[in-house]
Amino acid sequence: MSDSEKPRRVKAKITCLVIEIAIVDLDRNGNLAEYVESVEEIEHVDVIDLHNIHSVISHHD
Repeated sequence: MSDSEKPRRVKAKITCLVIEIAIVDLDRNGNLAEYVESVEEIEHVDVIDLHNIHSVISHHD
């Protein structure tokens, strides 16, 4: 990749936020101990952070 080529589509490690209703186990203090299963996804928030790029799929023209 030359300096003039800018990645457009990439395979990357990201952090995103999903808000859902789930079944969980709590410890004796009421804190989350274990995530059991998702029941319903309520909202999926856009990408929060890009950690690293694994590979480039395409470049901007």
